[in-house]
Amino acid sequence: MKFPVFVNGAYRSQSPIADDERTINWYPEPIESDGATTRIALYPTPGSNLWCSVTESAAGRAAFAMNGRCFFVIGTKLVEVYSDKTYTVRGTLEVDLNPATICSNGENADQLFITSGGKGYCYALNTNTLTEVIASGCTMGAMSYSYFQYLDASTSKFYISEPADGLTWDATQVQGRTIGPDPWKALVVSGGQTWLLGEQTSEVWYNGDEDPFPFVPDQSGGLVKVGIAAPFSVCVANDAVTWLATTKEGGLQVMSARGVVPQRISDFALEFALASYGDVSGATGETYRELGHTFYVLSFPSAGITWVYDFATGKWHQRGTWIEENSAYDAWRPTWHAAAFDDGVHLWCDRETGNIYEVNTDYYVDVDDRVLRRVRRSPTLEAEGQWLTHSVLEVVAETGLGLQSGQGSNPQVLLTYSDDGGKTWSNERSESLGAVGQYRRRVQFWKLGGSYRRTYEIVVTDPIPVRVLDGWTNVRAHASNRRQVA
Repeated sequence: MKFPVFVNGAYRSQSPIADDERTINWYPEPIESDGATTRIALYPTPGSNLWCSVTESAAGRAAFAMNGRCFFVIGTKLVEVYSDKTYTVRGTLEVDLNPATICSNGENADQLFITSGGKGYCYALNTNTLTEVIASGCTMGAMSYSYFQYLDASTSKFYISEPADGLTWDATQVQGRTIGPDPWKALVVSGGQTWLLGEQTSEVWYNGDEDPFPFVPDQSGGLVKVGIAAPFSVCVANDAVTWLATTKEGGLQVMSARGVVPQRISDFALEFALASYGDVSGATGETYRELGHTFYVLSFPSAGITWVYDFATGKWHQRGTWIEENSAYDAWRPTWHAAAFDDGVHLWCDRETGNIYEVNTDYYVDVDDRVLRRVRRSPTLEAEGQWLTHSVLEVVAETGLGLQSGQGSNPQVLLTYSDDGGKTWSNERSESLGAVGQYRRRVQFWKLGGSYRRTYEIVVTDPIPVRVLDGWTNVRAHASNRRQVA
């Protein structure tokens, strides 16, 4: 019979006996055709291939691409990256514990505005000249209606440049918070609207062409009664402002807003996980689009966790870089993204090193050529307390995709199971996914014993495109062995 919901996103409830599903380095995709053999499949998340390595061994801090040019901030360096996989250092920036930001005021002005280490810089694209324009207080920047903008989170002040001129900043062109009492913590622009997100509440401003300060609060939406818990978690994903949110009542949720009305996109299971991470203020948010899916990538480096929301399906999954020497996942190392050059290649900088990677579903290893370890933990099988005998579990996957030699020439599915809600696990068993050309191979695990409840977990580490379509099982319930209460 078909295994109920063998393929799905991640959902771990407060009680793992209620639900303890995990999906790591796979993402679920519904099959839209009426004639499909399955309704949903697990497809592999992308791997990484080194594009170039910046000599400064420091963390990647920002990425930006537009009009055929691509820039990264790596440590203290502003770096321009080219399609031939070379790079040029364009200048030196201050650095602090925050990420950097980069934005453009378009072809007419031909400038970038960069915030890094509390300072603001204007980069002239036509002369390749970097100029410090703000000496302190630049937390993050953006652009709207040809005005560069920056937020000084230490004073909760919002500044703008002269129109189409990132070299000129009038000290009187500044606004403080007036609608809400809590300080602004983050700034982002979406659809010409400037979102100023506070500790507990937020405001949306727009260009009202007022004098002397052209931007004014959007009174139609009033005060947005949702704040931000991690300033650099905010980005525009799927044309919506998306961020790790909090309110004056406390708690953490992930919100997404088109217009001025935030909608919750996290679920109870994710919010339960978020509550266990401690200080989340360093979380980062990034977005990219690939194969019809728009993903919001929310990383918690201090907790070693990355969650990913798929706007196409409304489901969450996890990504992680497997640290084999520690036998544990770390937060996914690709951090800031730019879709670069004419072919829109997905370039990401590394959260820990000066490497820049192409991240693509055609690659099957992680950063530093690390193993891409994929995990799917199933829902729990249970039948009203009856004893279950498990004669076989079949993992329905696309087989015969092994490599000609080396790791992956005989790819394996590893299986373990738990009969006590994930407290303890069986010994690991393995079955082949088929050497190259073995397309009729079936991945079947036999003689799996008995239990009152059972949760299965499969793991694949081979560098091949492992696509899981379903699970089939032969389970028999025995009413006479109904569990007795002690």
